[in-house]
Amino acid sequence: IQHSGVNKHATGLIVHEFWTAKDFPTVTSRTDLDANREKTDPLSISSLLNINVKDYLTASQGFYIETNDMHGKPKSQKVYQERISTPISSIEYDYKKTPYLNGSFRLDNTAQVVDSKGAVSSNNIGVFFDFVSDFRQQRTTTTSASIDFNNDIIYIIFGVAPVLTVWPTFSHDDTRFRSAVTTKVVQRFGLLEKTTAKDLGSTVVTNNMAYDSETGEVLLTKTTTDYNDQIYTLNYPAYWFYDGMGPAYKNSGLSLNNITFNSSGIATIQNASTYFVPGDELELNTSTTQEKAWLLSVAGNTIKAELKTGQPAVGTYGIKVIRSGRRNMPIEKMAAITTLQNPLTGLTNNIYEKVITASATEFNDQWNMFCDCLTNYTGLNGPLSYITGARGNWRKKRDFVHLTGRAQSNYDNNTNTRIDGIYTSYTPLYKFSGGTWQFDATNWTFTSQVTQINPNGQELENQDALGRFSAATYGYNQTLATAVGANTKYKELAFDNAEDYSIQSCGDNHFKFTNPNIDSLQSHTGKKSIRVSAGSTLTMMKVTAASD
Repeated sequence: IQHSGVNKHATGLIVHEFWTAKDFPTVTSRTDLDANREKTDPLSISSLLNINVKDYLTASQGFYIETNDMHGKPKSQKVYQERISTPISSIEYDYKKTPYLNGSFRLDNTAQVVDSKGAVSSNNIGVFFDFVSDFRQQRTTTTSASIDFNNDIIYIIFGVAPVLTVWPTFSHDDTRFRSAVTTKVVQRFGLLEKTTAKDLGSTVVTNNMAYDSETGEVLLTKTTTDYNDQIYTLNYPAYWFYDGMGPAYKNSGLSLNNITFNSSGIATIQNASTYFVPGDELELNTSTTQEKAWLLSVAGNTIKAELKTGQPAVGTYGIKVIRSGRRNMPIEKMAAITTLQNPLTGLTNNIYEKVITASATEFNDQWNMFCDCLTNYTGLNGPLSYITGARGNWRKKRDFVHLTGRAQSNYDNNTNTRIDGIYTSYTPLYKFSGGTWQFDATNWTFTSQVTQINPNGQELENQDALGRFSAATYGYNQTLATAVGANTKYKELAFDNAEDYSIQSCGDNHFKFTNPNIDSLQSHTGKKSIRVSAGSTLTMMKVTAASD
């Protein structure tokens, strides 16, 4: 169909806009040069005779430079119909800013932040400061002294007479220059304050209202709907409760000298729990040896460590944390809540109003082992060790939903969809009590849970809320699923082939033959087969009645 005024197409266009350095320029300023000079008066006797002349100059000045990362960040995206100047849909990105010169802006990094104890405050986030002071001095001192002799002859009546005169000279010149220069460089990172989405007359505005004081992640958002209703969503970082999922910078690289471990692998360190966490990997150094150890436990003023062999660390060492037991998982969340009222006030008193929906997740770092290479490993805690990977790897264990009724109104024999559906009661799964977070599953039920995971991170078995299991086996060096089963436990599912024995040097010991003879010359559907010669036997060990 030919459209009037259209020569090629009528598909409209999409316009992308970006913030640039013109909108957010680099800000520079400097103080006035402050120079103080102390100099001998040139008309004084000292200057005229050059006896004691000094010239002192001291100067100071400060410089300020402020940069930002806004150049190239998205400003908006608008979709237009052909030959229509009003967009049919758009999305706009607003950052926290203040007016600057000639219509430009400066970033504002003051925001509401929440710490791991639920305390809410206002602070700067996303700002790097670099402060350098340069002090210099140059001084020159010149001192000289001399004696001039003069011999004259005077004629007198009876002859001549010599006349000797002495002229002493002395001079002292002192010149000094001092400077003090301070340079402050501030690098600001933009904080997305508001996102406005429009589509066919509908407008939805999302505001970022609170950030994590530790990581800068957005925790609280407010969404304003077409009806001007405000909906709040609050996320709880998992590391608030699970310290092992927190930031590693707190103790990574920590070094201590002359730490003595007894025969049980226990060492006494003042305030050890302040510096160490279970799972820390340590480098143990002496003048002649170097070993690696893992911290099994930290309690008060003591730590307990084991070597890679599973034996306790014994002796006196210099120790260094080469990998923290905190696994740097700041974006994982342990709970989320959506309400019609700002939920920040309920963080410390556990009282939340007008809750629409809530969810929570339980994490765990202790899992069963399924690996041939470590079947004979026995450490201080048995096979449940950081060395084998059975501990220290945090993964999701269970997902929860809250059990409660929902309020429903009756207005002219109709429901009010704008306010109906609010929880009649709500108690959080993670409660803040006594200065710490507590786990309380009252009125919560799990929707799914992971029951088996192998050391490589693959999920072997899970269970839904109805108690039904699903399972999977992995092969080819634990990279591909070889069998997947529904309504079955992991111990009830088995798979084996002749292709995988030479590939996986450390496969699971769930279901396989012991030392099979792999034949590459004859095969059926694959490339290999298992040869069982006449008169020989092949053994497979499979536990069929294992406890859950």
